[in-house]
Amino acid sequence: MKRNLISGTGQSCLAIAALALLTATSQAALYGVSFFNNELFTVDPATGAGTVVTTFPENVGAYGLSAVGNSLFTFNANKDVVQEINPFTGAIVRDISIGIGDRIGEGDIAFGSAGTGFIASALNGSDFSLDNGLYAFNILTGTSSRVGTTTLAGNGLAIDGLAFTGGTLYGLSMDAAPSLYTINPATAELTLVSALNFGSYSFAGGSAFSGLTAGAAAGSLYAALDDRLFTINIADGTTTPADLNTMDFGFSGVSGLANSAVPEPGATLLGMLSLGLLARRRRR
Repeated sequence: MKRNLISGTGQSCLAIAALALLTATSQAALYGVSFFNNELFTVDPATGAGTVVTTFPENVGAYGLSAVGNSLFTFNANKDVVQEINPFTGAIVRDISIGIGDRIGEGDIAFGSAGTGFIASALNGSDFSLDNGLYAFNILTGTSSRVGTTTLAGNGLAIDGLAFTGGTLYGLSMDAAPSLYTINPATAELTLVSALNFGSYSFAGGSAFSGLTAGAAAGSLYAALDDRLFTINIADGTTTPADLNTMDFGFSGVSGLANSAVPEPGATLLGMLSLGLLARRRRR
């Protein structure tokens, strides 16, 4: 039997450290990531203009972006691992294997309650067949499972953007008409919220990539569409460009957005991570 090497005092210190991480606020910023050029950048929510943070030193091929506390996370489709990113420097902190297998194509990543992560993936990398899968994963245990196919009335749809807001998982699909859906995280079943309503704005739909994250106001989402920042009103699908005078982010192939100013429910993950990491150090 292994002895518990952490004393009562040590356990208290770990709890305090976890609490400190949970209550810490991350750098308040809207971030974007590019798929082909492997760039991390900040975005001005008022104009949609991007400012580079760094170019990654490796080919990340980022499947979206998600903010949890003081960290950013993406899915590297070349390595099939989740990567933690330092938002201040853009440095890749570590690779996290989750046993998800070979996934390729457009998709996104988001963290839900209790630190459960979700990845939407369009294709199987082994044979390039359609997947349209929703995967749940745990970065503490390094495990993942396929929840199901993202389907609406029995028809599979590729999900290009994932985001939690108000405890609800939303998905953005560019199949046919660009539309917003809620996703059942237990079954992957889709429910149509609304087709995106661009009003008088002429949406070209030229880019194969998009991203989704919580908006600044309640009931809203930020979306990266055609390499440009939009705000989506969840209630009616009204989709508005941040600034008509800013034509794009200044970056191409934008495949993910993360709003670090809005705490995601995955913040619990940070406390769990701090306890686990500190406990392992204590045992050495």
